[in-house]
Amino acid sequence: MKTTTIGNLPEELVSAILSRLPVKVLVLCKCVCKPWCGLIGSPDFVKQHFDHENNQQRLLIRIEVPDQDRYRHALYVDESFSEYEEPSHLQIPDPGEGLSFLIGPLNGVFCVVFMGSWGPMALLNPAMRQFKPLPMVQETDEEDLEFTGSELALGLDPSTGDYKVVLILNFWDRWEEDYHCVVNVCTSESDSWRVLEDVDPIVANSCASSSLGCTYLNGVYYWLVTYHYHTDVAILMALDMRTDKFRKIQVTGCDDRGGYLALCGDSLALLKCYQDGTIDVWIMQNEECWIKSSRVGPLEGIKGLVCFWRNNQLLFETMSSFLALCDLSTREVRTFEACIQKEDYYSCRYFIYKESLVSIKGEAGKCKLWDTSSDFIQNFFKIPPDILMHL
Repeated sequence: MKTTTIGNLPEELVSAILSRLPVKVLVLCKCVCKPWCGLIGSPDFVKQHFDHENNQQRLLIRIEVPDQDRYRHALYVDESFSEYEEPSHLQIPDPGEGLSFLIGPLNGVFCVVFMGSWGPMALLNPAMRQFKPLPMVQETDEEDLEFTGSELALGLDPSTGDYKVVLILNFWDRWEEDYHCVVNVCTSESDSWRVLEDVDPIVANSCASSSLGCTYLNGVYYWLVTYHYHTDVAILMALDMRTDKFRKIQVTGCDDRGGYLALCGDSLALLKCYQDGTIDVWIMQNEECWIKSSRVGPLEGIKGLVCFWRNNQLLFETMSSFLALCDLSTREVRTFEACIQKEDYYSCRYFIYKESLVSIKGEAGKCKLWDTSSDFIQNFFKIPPDILMHL
């Protein structure tokens, strides 16, 4: 009788078996043989593994710990939210004063930002233990421009597969008495930032709001315009990551500019919140067509919305520091205790996280091992003495 070894198995079967394994194991499996190394690193397998049912969504909470002047990151291990762990590779250092924060994730990759708009930035895939510093952003030296704020976004150019970090710097032009912005773009393969020319007026005269998580969808990043644009309907601005071109989107039928953007499964959602705890959910069918898919509430004791969980459930934080899930179909609300101590004040950020085999090394290299005990990582998150004096 002929013996079947794993080396004789069809590649489709090998792929199906390996796609069930966690990233940490697959990294070791790449060392078994060249065919496995090629298979695990291939774009098709990376996508297959990311989409596999075994690679489930996890809720990652970044919790400020005031007494210890740091952040801790708690990862819920199942959808019942009954248990959480604090994996070492998901602990992002903070030197104090809240000077580091995260953008994303997108396909398991974060953008780590330290010390604000002009500070050091890096791409991070914690599952792959990859950390890639980005070049520094050049500060503007125009005296007539007063810095008023910034927005950061993490996207992906579908035509090249490169990650893109977009930094929108907003200014008030004292000479012209008008708003002005500078849009900087850096890709995972480049060694410098470039400034987008001929930015559409919708961007230059608008202020975009932060969203509930990463609002990148099908090659486009979306922001909700909160003010500086005179209209009675909700306005979005969208950046096509292929062409670096902005466009304006009107949410027809929605006559209120406030709210939050979020991803709901494979769709973009606009959440409108009212004082009585009622929430309207608008879903984008395409950029010209929006529908009001549901109304929930009134929900009592909402402190803040968090994200959509498993497509049709809305996750929010309560005033008593609990977390709650509202099923948009049944309107049922389930409350559970979060990993937040009620006796102290904590500021929290929430992320929907899945492990990913995506490599951010690229052909240009310059990727470091993600090890928070290493001198390189420690120095990246160290406050320079000249800045420390002003904190």
